[in-house]
Amino acid sequence: MGRKTVKGVHLPPPRPTRWALYYLLLYLGLPLVGLLALLDLALYLLFTNLLGRCYGIFCLFG
Repeated sequence: MGRKTVKGVHLPPPRPTRWALYYLLLYLGLPLVGLLALLDLALYLLFTNLLGRCYGIFCLFG
């Protein structure tokens, strides 16, 4: 990008703010974590009910 000049004054380039981080976590992080949780649940049900095998960390305790 580069620096912009407005009426002879050099302005600093735009930079992310705390709100940008908040929106990134809300609209990208939260849906991604939810999708991964659903995938984990589906794999757990597949392994335990259909295949009759342990899944993930539960194998250590069984």
